[in-house]
Amino acid sequence: MTRPRRRLCLPRPPGFAPAEAAPEPAPSGYSCLERSIQSGNFHAMQTKAAGSSSPRSRPHAAAGGLDSLLDSAASQFARFGVNGVSMRDIGREVGYTAPLICYHFANKDNLYLEAFTHKMEQTIEQIADRVAASPQPRRRFHTLVEALYDLFMADRDLLALAQRDIIDASSGQRPLLSRRQYLHFSAMIRRLASEFAGAEVSPQTVFAVAALVFGYCQLSSVRMALTGGGVSDVRADRDALVQQAVSLVQSQAGIAPRAS
Repeated sequence: MTRPRRRLCLPRPPGFAPAEAAPEPAPSGYSCLERSIQSGNFHAMQTKAAGSSSPRSRPHAAAGGLDSLLDSAASQFARFGVNGVSMRDIGREVGYTAPLICYHFANKDNLYLEAFTHKMEQTIEQIADRVAASPQPRRRFHTLVEALYDLFMADRDLLALAQRDIIDASSGQRPLLSRRQYLHFSAMIRRLASEFAGAEVSPQTVFAVAALVFGYCQLSSVRMALTGGGVSDVRADRDALVQQAVSLVQSQAGIAPRAS
C-alpha cells in the first residue's frame, strides 16, 4: 500500500504572493525566521534541510528560538571573527542546520549584521533600564558610566564584537556596523552629562567620556587576564572611571568638584 505523501507547510519565500493578493514586501532574514518559529513551521524546515526522515537524525529547535541562534552567532563571531567560523559551526551549537540558516539569512555577513545588532540592542535596553531607576541628574550620569563599564566587563563577547567592528571598519573590510548604536550612546551621554552640568556639554566632552569608558574596559580586561584580578579590582577600576568622567564634565561646565 502506497503511503500518502506528507506535505510540509513551508513559509513563503521572500517576494512570493498569491495571484489574488497584492505582493507583500520581502521580509528580512530576521523577521522571516522569527515568523517561521512562531508559526510552528520551523521544525518542518529543519527536517527537510537535514535531508533525512529518520527521527534520530533530525535536529531539534532550541527553546530560545531566534534569540538562541543570534546569541550563538554573536558569541562565535566575537571569539573567532567572521572568517573564522562557518554557518555549520554556529548552527551546531543550538541544533540548527546550515541549510536552514542559509534559507533565512542570505549569507554569513547578513547573519553577522543581525547578530551584532541583536547584541547591541540588548545592551541599550539594559542601560536604559538602569538609568531610568536613578532619580537625580548626577546619579543618572554616574549610573550611565557604571552601566556601560559593567556590561562591557561582564559580557566579553560584547566587548570583543565592538573591538572587531572598529578594527574591520578602520581597515576598510566593512562599514562600521555599530554606527547607529554609537550615535545612540553618544546622544545618551550628551543628554545625561548636560543634565548633570546644567548646560549643554560639547561634542568633545561626549567623545572624551566615550573614549574613557571604552579605554577603561579594554585595559581592565587586559589587566584581569594578566594578573587574575578579582571583584575588588573591577570595582576599583569602575570607581576610577566614574571619577574621571565626572571630572571631565565638571571642568567643562565650570562646576566645583564635590568633596568626597
